[in-house]
Amino acid sequence: MDKKTKPEETDAVEAEVEETEELSAEMFEVPEDLTTLDDDALASLAAEVTRRGQELAARASDLSDEELEEAEELAVVAAEFETESARRVEFAAERTERASSALARFATATVDEEVTDEAAAEVEAEVEAVEETEADAVSETPENIDASDGKEPEVVTASARPTSFRGASPAFLKNKSKAPAVRSQERQEFMVSTALATGMAEGSPLDSPAAVASALYKKRMSFGNIPAGTQEMISIATGTKTFTDDAPVVGLDPQANLTALREVQHALVASGECCTPQTQLYDFFRLAQPIRDVEDAITTVQAPRGGIRYIAANCTVAGAGAVGFYDCDDSAQVDPLVEKPCDRVSCPEIEETLVEAITQCTIFDNLQYRTFPELIENFQEDVAVQFTLKKQRYYLDKIDAASTHVNGIGSYGAARSLMYDLTVAAVGYRKRHHMPRGATLQVFMPDWSIDLVKADLFNDGDSGLDYMNVPDSAVIEALAVRNLDVTFYYDDPTSTEALNTLADPQAVGPLNDFPLEVTSFMFAPGTFVRLDGGTLDLGLVRDHTLNKTNDFAMFMEEWIGFAMLGCESIRIDSVVCPSGSRAPSASALRSCGNS
Repeated sequence: MDKKTKPEETDAVEAEVEETEELSAEMFEVPEDLTTLDDDALASLAAEVTRRGQELAARASDLSDEELEEAEELAVVAAEFETESARRVEFAAERTERASSALARFATATVDEEVTDEAAAEVEAEVEAVEETEADAVSETPENIDASDGKEPEVVTASARPTSFRGASPAFLKNKSKAPAVRSQERQEFMVSTALATGMAEGSPLDSPAAVASALYKKRMSFGNIPAGTQEMISIATGTKTFTDDAPVVGLDPQANLTALREVQHALVASGECCTPQTQLYDFFRLAQPIRDVEDAITTVQAPRGGIRYIAANCTVAGAGAVGFYDCDDSAQVDPLVEKPCDRVSCPEIEETLVEAITQCTIFDNLQYRTFPELIENFQEDVAVQFTLKKQRYYLDKIDAASTHVNGIGSYGAARSLMYDLTVAAVGYRKRHHMPRGATLQVFMPDWSIDLVKADLFNDGDSGLDYMNVPDSAVIEALAVRNLDVTFYYDDPTSTEALNTLADPQAVGPLNDFPLEVTSFMFAPGTFVRLDGGTLDLGLVRDHTLNKTNDFAMFMEEWIGFAMLGCESIRIDSVVCPSGSRAPSASALRSCGNS
């Protein structure tokens, strides 16, 4: 003991040490659920943890086993406090943003596109107030006072404030646990998220600095433990700003981030030099989508062995020779040696169909794939459209080749002509195959035929205006009451592709009009089946040849087939014109025979 130290001073120091030890022991009474604490209680408890941690840090090389365990517990508790504090900042910022958005329409004035001098001064004063508050809070904390030599505390400036929970003062923690006030303003797109942002789609609007700060924090918390010295730049949000001074630094301190991002926001609104670099948009405008209407309407048969064998359809009703008559009145004249008619059953014919491969293969440059992924994605979507189109035409061409081609007999407008042709064809089909009158038949017809019928009804000179608002369901219902299950195909078979002028590029001059013919296919359900032989999906392919050209490929193929199990399919070419024409009063709808 120092000879100059008095006994009563020694007693006071020992009493202070005992009091500190008792306080440290009580510090570990941390509730399991930190959300039960209010902001003040959380900040106070965090301050005690920080103070004790700094005491142990000062004697890091001379800790007992108990103190080492205590230090490890302190680190865990401090991390929990940091997470909870940051969660409250994010939650409060989100509530403020939601309130600002909800009440924006009630504001008496909106924010102009350019920030006025008065608004800029207000923002600057707000930033200075935050920095002064944090600087005063840090300079007044008890851990900055050296108790051993009684020196005055060293003042810590705002620029030296901690960027994480550990080592922070109680006052700073208290300030950080409260959400900063966000002034009510008209919502506008401040920034947009990039593809690397967590929990949101690329290009999602970030309407305020709080939203950007929240996106930064979510990305940071998605990481694991980051080794010391690791530095990797990750873009979370994008915007445009011209800085005359040094750009603000965004770190892990939510309060500091909001202050910096407010500066960016006002700079984005106020800056207007013509030479400002503009934001590059990498999104592709696209309309085409894969359409699988025909494929989905045909029954599927699995063909894991590369094909199927099936019994050929018996399209003629057999057994006529097995039926006879016996007349009792002439029984005496019947030759007893003549047998009653009987027909023998013969074995059916067996046919088979094999699958065919439809492939897709694309080659990309390695650097192109890494630096411009949007281009690759857009091209792959185009390939998907073409792949589906190829299959659609494959099925329709198979149906077309197996169908009997007939010409329609309807007359007058498109609605009457088309409905008449389908009605007559359905009745004849059922009669030929001895089907019940109400038996359902499948019909494939182009999707634009619905619009054709609606246009014809509208063009009726007398009652056309009554059909101004005819829905698609009305046309479909008119076919359904005739027991026709219709699939409206989008892509045309090869034989009629050139006839569909609607799909031609629109040139200057006359508007592309409806085709003059509707090609429909009618058959009994189950007449056609498609074979599914599976797929071979190699995905991304790299080999020595591709490596030499700095490329890689994507490859897959699908094995498909088509078989006709039924008896008959007919193709009906109906001449149509959406003119609204009809038979005049007291005249026949159409001429029949010699009439």
